[in-house]
Amino acid sequence: MYSPPAYRLLALVAALATIGAFATTPTATVTAAETAKTDLQKDLETIEAGKAKVTDLRAQVDASGKAIEQERASLQVLETEVQQLREETEKLKKAVGMGGSAHKYNEAAAAYNTKAQATIDRRNTLETSIANHNQLVRELREQAKVVNDLVIAYNEKLARKAN
Repeated sequence: MYSPPAYRLLALVAALATIGAFATTPTATVTAAETAKTDLQKDLETIEAGKAKVTDLRAQVDASGKAIEQERASLQVLETEVQQLREETEKLKKAVGMGGSAHKYNEAAAAYNTKAQATIDRRNTLETSIANHNQLVRELREQAKVVNDLVIAYNEKLARKAN
């Protein structure tokens, strides 16, 4: 049967449209699969970044803990020295009352005051270091929880994809 060219063109366009519809369906499926894979890859990258932050925070907490222990040891040495200077100053004070040198007492008292102030400053520094360390520990715990939550969500996505 003979059809005019306009009808043939229309039939051809309709046929191409149908073929195009079939051709786009697999592409849409591939795109959805690629999107799911991309989402999973992004999730993995987020998890890895979170793990790296946990590792960094853990290293900071460890370093902070070691620094605190060193500061404590240094503070104990200072406190011992202050106690010795205090005892020496007390002896010189008693000696001044018995005719001893006021000059030696004044020098000892000045040394004691200087060392006592250094000890107070060191103790304040230690307390600040401990507060900072505790904040790092809190951040580490929070970050570890975030990573754990991300891993759980990732595993749930994988389970949904498998079903």
